[in-house]
Amino acid sequence: GVTEIGIERTACHGTCPIYTFILKADGTVRYVGEEHVRRKGTRTGQISPWQFNRLAEFAVESGYMNLDAVYDLPTIADFHTTYTTVVVADKRKLIKNYGDLGPTKLWAFQQAIDSLLAEVQWDGEPKRPEDLNGKP
Repeated sequence: GVTEIGIERTACHGTCPIYTFILKADGTVRYVGEEHVRRKGTRTGQISPWQFNRLAEFAVESGYMNLDAVYDLPTIADFHTTYTTVVVADKRKLIKNYGDLGPTKLWAFQQAIDSLLAEVQWDGEPKRPEDLNGKP
């Protein structure tokens, strides 16, 4: 039932990467890189639906939809904020995780989303060598 998963990482008082990465169930992705990232600007691409499904399964099994909406410590103002979102049956859950104060399973979910950045076949770029060799 998961149709969309996303992550947004915001600025800090340093060189934190600033970007948004949205993945859809059909494997399409949209990325906007702003600062301290390898790719700047808006990009689109594709991952395999299998990769999306594994991530969606992790979101469901980890209880993402039951986590608190905000993990924050307003007395400190120099950490980055990570927003994640999952859409299930047209219901969007958005979580704000300031300075990684949320539970370990939220951090693991954030890392799992980020790991798929390396798997994207970006539109307009040549296929990766492993794709040309027929390897998964």
